[in-house]
Amino acid sequence: STIPVDGKIRLYEVIARAHIPINSNLFMSYVLRNGKPLSIDLHKLMNQGDLSHNIVMRGGDKIFIASATDSPVMVMGEVFSPRPVPI
Repeated sequence: STIPVDGKIRLYEVIARAHIPINSNLFMSYVLRNGKPLSIDLHKLMNQGDLSHNIVMRGGDKIFIASATDSPVMVMGEVFSPRPVPI
């Protein structure tokens, strides 16, 4: 979805307005500015309340929110059923 920014709105508010799915993979999510990823940790911002990652959004910024299935790991070895599992 598109959310207008005015040079005052912060990342946390934009994400709150976007109503992202509760099971989103914030570890794999990121913010792009001028086509380059910013060093923002969305998991720390949204789940741990680390406001040092709550940047002021600019026009043209893009937020990619990864789904829960965007980072599976393969469970193998002495298990009943080897398979990929989302983390």
